Amino acid sequence: MELAPPPSPLDTDETLTPKGPWSFLRASLPGGFSGSGLGLLIGWLLAGLPPAFLLARHLVGLMGHSAMAAHWGERLNVRELLELWWNGNWQHQPMPAWALVFLLLGLGISLWSGWKMQAEQLGREATFAPWFLGGLEAILLGPLPLYLPLFLGVFLLKAFGERGIDSFAWLLFIFKPLFWLAWSGACFLQWSLLRVGRLDQDRGGWLRHLRDSFLRLWLHPIQWGGLILGGVALRVVLHGGALALGWRMGGAALGRVWLLVLLQALATLIGAWTLGLVMRVAARFTAHDAHIRRERAALEATAKEGMALEA
Repeated sequence: MELAPPPSPLDTDETLTPKGPWSFLRASLPGGFSGSGLGLLIGWLLAGLPPAFLLARHLVGLMGHSAMAAHWGERLNVRELLELWWNGNWQHQPMPAWALVFLLLGLGISLWSGWKMQAEQLGREATFAPWFLGGLEAILLGPLPLYLPLFLGVFLLKAFGERGIDSFAWLLFIFKPLFWLAWSGACFLQWSLLRVGRLDQDRGGWLRHLRDSFLRLWLHPIQWGGLILGGVALRVVLHGGALALGWRMGGAALGRVWLLVLLQALATLIGAWTLGLVMRVAARFTAHDAHIRRERAALEATAKEGMALEA
């Protein structure tokens, strides 16, 4: 009777067991409110407050000569709101210099803090080269491949909507902006995976690095898609809920207008924390995947050498 071969270390060693991104959620929860995680929150807050302050200033200015600020939520349907937006000249008002400075400063702080936070998750130093080169590689790997599922989803919803199915037309109206936000989030995630992958000294050649980083995203579409779409939906609900609450409260009182600003700031902070969580998950997942690939390659090489010696 022939004995079964002994179990492979690939099957018995839990450290060599492949894991999806969701497996690292619990371990990635800490770190969002200290150090570089706090810098990420502050950066997003600086970038998100100018639009809220500009809206507040506009509404406060309307109080003296317009009934709009006192009766936001009364007798206005969706079509009238859209007409108010396009004909109210809001979108054509130039952004003040101070708002642009805060926006650029906040984006710069948040982008670098997010990269520093990822490096700290792995006990490494955040340097400029992986951050910048990973961004160039993300331009190569991210936008076009990730556009294909976006195009397919929008195309299907549009095709059904044009056939007179009203529900699909509404779905297209609701989900098309979410799809674009998810596409930008996926491109940012690809950048996160690429720059963290560059921290691995044993990543191999450039093409191998690109292949591994590409597969780390595309081999787990459901888990990554759930994280991205969930984060996008949460941010849209938070900001939309703040605007809806402000709309129902009205703007007759100055305190109500500034309460809207505070609600938007809170929504920005929560959204920034969820973005930081995804980046921490990406760092831990990339490190684990790189470890598995190295160990499996070493074990396979050892097995081949043993077989050659036996032969």
